[in-house]
Amino acid sequence: MKKEKTKLIVDGNLLARKSFYKFKDLSSTVKIEDLKYLSKPLRKKLLLDIPEDIDEILSTKSGNNFSVNKLGKIESKLEELSKEQEEIQIPTGVMYGMLRSILLAVDRFNIGEIVICYDPINYTSKETEPQIRRTLNPKYKDRKKDPETEAIFFDSLFIAISFFNKLSIKQVTSSKYEADDILHYFTHKVFKDDKCLVMTNDHDLYQLLVPNRVTLLRQGMDPEIFTASLFKDQYGISPKQWHDVQSLGGCQTDNVGGIYGISHNSAIELIRQFKSLKNLITLSDKSKIKKRSRSALEREYKQRYISLKSAIKLTKLYGLEKSLKTDLSITKSLNSSETNLKATIFLLNLLSFKSFLTKEAKLKIGELIKNQQKEA
Repeated sequence: MKKEKTKLIVDGNLLARKSFYKFKDLSSTVKIEDLKYLSKPLRKKLLLDIPEDIDEILSTKSGNNFSVNKLGKIESKLEELSKEQEEIQIPTGVMYGMLRSILLAVDRFNIGEIVICYDPINYTSKETEPQIRRTLNPKYKDRKKDPETEAIFFDSLFIAISFFNKLSIKQVTSSKYEADDILHYFTHKVFKDDKCLVMTNDHDLYQLLVPNRVTLLRQGMDPEIFTASLFKDQYGISPKQWHDVQSLGGCQTDNVGGIYGISHNSAIELIRQFKSLKNLITLSDKSKIKKRSRSALEREYKQRYISLKSAIKLTKLYGLEKSLKTDLSITKSLNSSETNLKATIFLLNLLSFKSFLTKEAKLKIGELIKNQQKEA
């Protein structure tokens, strides 16, 4: 009997960021002449843009698909660029790190379909529709970032997205919802009867864990599997209770406060003791709660649970919301496996990615492309 293949759902933003900082000095020197060649005979097969054209990645939506084959005015820009210089440095750390992690997962596990999920992608300065959590709290994920570093990151991400389209890997984003919500949508809606392996290090996504079905693959020196069983052993609660913990203790990285005075560890203890947030809030005998947490809860009660209500909404996953499905943008490769493999090898050669150009690596990449087209 043939073993059932596992769906690999990738937290694109997290893996991209991790790859960016791990391989931040990785770049490829490419001749302008080669880019010109790339944009003419292969314009319908490949897309490799220059940083100045970062806004060209998302073309006008057609149904629920977005194209990564739009070249815009790249030829004229390359004409201008070639008058000033012969070569261009292309940042490739994100593409390299993501590809390496995905191929390692494919090697180690019985992987079928692969889906990469991204936060809303806005490469332009134009205003877009407000993201759902920003409408709840304008300060959500409001962290200062260096503009120059961010520009390099998005250049690198742009190249990675273009490349993964050549591998026929499905990539998904949304204008309103985050990658977390899209991961929730695929693991609990689209692939609700399948085994799923979620590639992420995000603690918020412990909510996705399902015994014997949804597992996390945490990235590090040695990628490790994190199951619902391991989660329960570590925290003494079930993955379904994790949202209550996040609501109480907040999430510093996302600027979600939770209840002031209740730490993350205290939140875990409280949920472990009282089973749910509802039980804790409606508890008549408050003496069972430790003094410090009791004081924090009383203070929050006087403020009509404003912070708690906000945290509940901000830490919730919205993957099962009807409006999410209609807001999704999904890459779609219309080329054959053979065409995409040729395009992939051409691009790997252009960028001098020698470790992915061995005979064994080419066979693996060819098999991956075939599998993705078959699954689609």
